[in-house]
Amino acid sequence: MSGTTLATSMHAILLQAVDAYLARTAQQAIVRKTAKEQAAKWGELMERLK
Repeated sequence: MSGTTLATSMHAILLQAVDAYLARTAQQAIVRKTAKEQAAKWGELMERLK
């Protein structure tokens, strides 16, 4: 494997890793947002039931 090919392969691996990280981060943000919304709804429901 030549130096250029190796650098290109490493660059591709790095880009894949960054893409995977960003996808996980975005998914985690969606989960946190949904959890907060659901907690607020449950809190409101519990207040009504008092």
